Amino acid sequence: MVGITPLPWKFYQALQKKHVLSVHSIRKPFLKLIAQHQYQTTIIWSESLSLAFTKKLLFQLRENFPSLNILILSNPLTSLQRAELLSAGAKDCLSNSVCTQELLARLSNISHTKNSKQNSAIFSYKDFRFEFEKKQATYKKTIVHLNKKEALLLSTLLSRPNYVFSFQTLYNIVWNATRQPSSNSLEVYMCSLRNKIDKQFGLSLFVTFKGQGYGIVV
Repeated sequence: MVGITPLPWKFYQALQKKHVLSVHSIRKPFLKLIAQHQYQTTIIWSESLSLAFTKKLLFQLRENFPSLNILILSNPLTSLQRAELLSAGAKDCLSNSVCTQELLARLSNISHTKNSKQNSAIFSYKDFRFEFEKKQATYKKTIVHLNKKEALLLSTLLSRPNYVFSFQTLYNIVWNATRQPSSNSLEVYMCSLRNKIDKQFGLSLFVTFKGQGYGIVV
């Protein structure tokens, strides 16, 4: 859950009873948090919606997590505003005056919309497997030992195979960097993943797209 302003207590209580709830301010590194915890649903809450800002936020979330379910909970919206937000990637848009029962019902409905690849607990390619929840990689019965940043970088890349993650997007998620740093940290970690997985087991998962970013190609 991403909150632009504090979540009302009535909603917090109701959601906490039915769901595993994690509340984060928009000021926090929410892209990194979503990647770390593999959240399936995010609620964007605001007492006073800025349409342009919310559309920008939706674009960021959809770009990085295409299968994430997003519900907008804000001040009363016009039909045109709801259409714009739904077109930008929101699964549903509700007024912040909604009763808790309707919020829970709507949330339950969108939470059951599943994408088979994203919601699969395991990425599998030949004899290589990655368990998203445990952040654990194995080849046959051999465990690939990864540090936290390697596991998060690998999890991010595997969450969307055959897609090019820009250098800046990966820095945003793994290092919470608003701008690409001058260091070559990303290159160092990608080299480490290649050594531990591709070279070690004769795979060719990691691809560098010159001038663009990195991706997993299967």
